[in-house]
Amino acid sequence: MRFKIVNNLPIRFHQIVQRKKIILFAIILGLTAIFILVMDKPAISKKPQEFVISAAENSIQPPAADATFANLPAAELRATLSRPCDFPLRSDSTLTPPFERKIRVPVLMYHHIAIAPEATTLPGLYHSPAIFESQLVSLQNNCYQTVFIRDLARALDGSESLPSQSLALTFDDGYDDIYLYAFPLLKKYQMKGTMYIIVNALDTPGYLTKEQVREMADSGYVEIASHTLNHANLSQSSYSQAYYQIIDSKKELEKIIGRTVDDFAYPYGYFTSRDEQLCGIAGYLSCVSTYPGDVQNLLNRYSLYRLRPGYRVGPALLSWLEFVGSRR
Repeated sequence: MRFKIVNNLPIRFHQIVQRKKIILFAIILGLTAIFILVMDKPAISKKPQEFVISAAENSIQPPAADATFANLPAAELRATLSRPCDFPLRSDSTLTPPFERKIRVPVLMYHHIAIAPEATTLPGLYHSPAIFESQLVSLQNNCYQTVFIRDLARALDGSESLPSQSLALTFDDGYDDIYLYAFPLLKKYQMKGTMYIIVNALDTPGYLTKEQVREMADSGYVEIASHTLNHANLSQSSYSQAYYQIIDSKKELEKIIGRTVDDFAYPYGYFTSRDEQLCGIAGYLSCVSTYPGDVQNLLNRYSLYRLRPGYRVGPALLSWLEFVGSRR
């Protein structure tokens, strides 16, 4: 018996050493994971990151050839295109099962409403006030009724009905010319627009001020929505950085305007399924992409389709909306 006990000592010693190695490895692994998390945490207390509007924004701007009526004054467009509009509310969205629900609502995407400066590297992001006004007149006089993106999101989940011929106008980045030119035209034609704001760009040269944002939010013609804190490329951001950009931008905007921020736009149109999940965690009703299409559904509420109207006005704009924009 004594011989067997002595003979087993090397085995037991080996087992003890192995257990200690495993415990030591687990401790090292845990410390490494903690170090990575700490290093990856966004530096909220540090100076805000710089934001950059990249040439990638201009990559899918459509050609501006369809401007047949571009030089017509708004009054002449009104007389040329006007027709009676008497459509009921669209209520069919509430009658179908949620994940089969589809609604055709074109969402138009704009950036600058201003004359493009000669030195710009992004000419496709500019619509002159005259072109923009002609587009509004074309839409209004052909029975399109503008809605906020939050209204579209609520229609998709069945909690709200939309006008029969609905359309949404969206403006990315929050440039100061939106307040100078787009906002007065929205009020003039009593049309609505959703404006996606880069929070850390506010009160900097070329961008909106916080006071202008509050004024537009209070007007009833503008929905203020988020476009991140720093116009970050989310597809190249870590989880914690994306969390910071998507969720904290919502909180900061809500402090500024004193009301809920319901919608979000991905900078450059770049995003991953992780970012869609973060939008849901943040409590947004919807997020918009730059994928072309006009048939929205509940499954893509965090990647709604949008269309770039270019400089089309009059019949060119209307026929394009009817036949070119669809993605079903």
